[in-house]
Amino acid sequence: PRAADALGAEILRVRALGVLGKTQRGLPPLSPADTVRRAQAFLDVGDREKALYALGPLLARLRTLRKDDPEVACRALLAKAQARGRTRGASDAWGEAVDACAKSEGLVSALFHGGRAALREKKTKEAETRFARLEATFPRHRLADDARFYRATMAQDDGDEARFVERAKTLADDYPQGDMAAEALFRVALAAMARGDWQAAREPLERIEALARDAGVLRDDAPAPAPAEPPDPSAAGDPAATPDEDGGAGEPRAPATEAPAPSPGAGSASTGGAAGTSLAPSATPAPSAAPAVDAAAEKVRLAALERAAPRAIYFLGRVAAATGDADRARAQYRTLLDRYPLSFYMAQAYGRLEALD
Repeated sequence: PRAADALGAEILRVRALGVLGKTQRGLPPLSPADTVRRAQAFLDVGDREKALYALGPLLARLRTLRKDDPEVACRALLAKAQARGRTRGASDAWGEAVDACAKSEGLVSALFHGGRAALREKKTKEAETRFARLEATFPRHRLADDARFYRATMAQDDGDEARFVERAKTLADDYPQGDMAAEALFRVALAAMARGDWQAAREPLERIEALARDAGVLRDDAPAPAPAEPPDPSAAGDPAATPDEDGGAGEPRAPATEAPAPSPGAGSASTGGAAGTSLAPSATPAPSAAPAVDAAAEKVRLAALERAAPRAIYFLGRVAAATGDADRARAQYRTLLDRYPLSFYMAQAYGRLEALD
């Protein structure tokens, strides 16, 4: 749409019709599929009002559309829900999409984003139902572990510590290809540290280390010195310490540590929901699309573990210090100085070493 405006596409269309001796009123209407594509194009540039306006004719005859073309009806309601954004009632719009997409590949997006919308609107039972259905229906999907993570944090918010720990600690085993395992384990460790049970925090932190080592992203040696470069003022701070853009009211809270943790789906290849991201399933998926998605999901998983590794090393040092093992605490902190120089947790470790010595 922005390119059309910049290039004067509407004016060109009118001129072309004039040459043919026709008017826009005499043109055949867009097909339902093209109407959804047009609405999605507006969403991709962040124009929700025009997207809803474009969907108007389809939504007016939705009942007939669901009978004649259920796939297009699903995509239309996904676009409608996306256009609602975080406004009140967005959860109900996603509920309509869930119903319409029951037999479509768009169901996974409807369930995931519908669960998040319900959570933001404090409809926890509805959120739990949608996330649980996503896990049960799409256990191998790259959003299944995100759904489990949300369910774990919801149990924690409800004060059900046992269910929170059970859901968070089993996430890594149930979804080994997911990217939320390290974050779920850290939340378990954080809860233990918050109540003063430092010993209980050791196991999940060591599990994070093991996952990073198995994935080949844990640095076992000091990195080679990089060539000297001028400092970049925009690079102040560690990327892992930056809160996720999609966080908001009703989202799982970031842990109250030195650096906020990313929310589910941060950097994920599939979460969608922001401008420039289509939630509607592709009408004609490319034959080679699946391997590319798998590679992208694996890249996200490895990046998440790479961010989590120095945090686990640092807090294992904190655990050692709190349980009276000063020598191990020093070793953990020095590991960060050696292997993760100029990182956020190296700076934290340096301060702890300075206090110990």
